[in-house]
Amino acid sequence: MDFKLAFQYKSAIKLHTQGMNTYIQHIVSFHNAKGKTIGLCHGCFDLLHAGHVLHFKYAKSKVDILLVSITGSHFVTKAKGSIRPLFSDGDRLQIVGSIRFVDYAFIHNEADATSLLRELPIDYYFKGPDYNVESKHMGLQQEIKALQPRTKIVFTPTLKHSSSEYINEIMNISQN
Repeated sequence: MDFKLAFQYKSAIKLHTQGMNTYIQHIVSFHNAKGKTIGLCHGCFDLLHAGHVLHFKYAKSKVDILLVSITGSHFVTKAKGSIRPLFSDGDRLQIVGSIRFVDYAFIHNEADATSLLRELPIDYYFKGPDYNVESKHMGLQQEIKALQPRTKIVFTPTLKHSSSEYINEIMNISQN
């Protein structure tokens, strides 16, 4: 597992360039030992919008500890094109980490959360309303297969928003 960059707990940011996997595992173990329920949200979180905040709010209402893994820039560019992400890893980490519903935020340098789901003993994995179990999205299908027996997948019942659609709309307006 290749982790880069940062970890955030509330307002304290600690930068780590190696050992992030072990560090996150220790955090999860610590909270598991205290009997806390732990959830994970994963995504690009590039152009943050109300849909993201509602997604985190719903997820946090179901768990004691909410982890948010943010897809690293290299993988965002591969998946969404050369102009993405709009914001750097550090900026996205700061923005997501500042949301009160998020307990821990970190950059995950893989295309999806498969390795996290395979390795972290968490209770819930939250996906937004643009996904469902039958989704043909390859990353989601791999993530579902990687879920540990104790981990439940939850598709948040919030309104669907799309950063990509907002960005495309802005690009079209600016070109006209």
